[in-house]
Amino acid sequence: MSKKIMGERNTANNEQIAFYFAFTQSYFTFLLFPAAFGFTAWLFLGHFSPIYGIVSALWCTVFTEYWKHQEVDLAVRWGVRGVSKIEHKRNHFEHEHVATDPITGEQVGVFPVTKRLQRQLLQVPFAIAAALLLGTLIATCFGIEVFISEVYSGPLKWLLVRTPPTTYA
Repeated sequence: MSKKIMGERNTANNEQIAFYFAFTQSYFTFLLFPAAFGFTAWLFLGHFSPIYGIVSALWCTVFTEYWKHQEVDLAVRWGVRGVSKIEHKRNHFEHEHVATDPITGEQVGVFPVTKRLQRQLLQVPFAIAAALLLGTLIATCFGIEVFISEVYSGPLKWLLVRTPPTTYA
């Protein structure tokens, strides 16, 4: 490999490392709020508080949106582009036609949305079958648990009552 290519690769790695540390700094700073709120909720709201669950969900959303904005801000400030992308170009991607990206001016391969949606719709029957199978499993475990706890009065009832939830888990 030439030194120029290795230099570019090292620069990309350095930028990824810088993004990593910027993320961890932001994340740990943001974790102060859920830690303090979690302790307060533990003291005053009791176990399994829906308020804590809602606040945690909102905190996750706020942090994610903040990091998206921060990521773009850092990329502009550092003069880098596409460093934080997780996606990699697939070698076997077959595009229908080539178009120019209006923002970057690059030539990009385009695959029609309608064809992509048609392929994704093929997953629906499998998802329905999996949901029905899972629902049947849950209903069966629940039925066995109700039968054992309400009807059965034989030996080892204390152990058999715990079998369906354990199996389900």
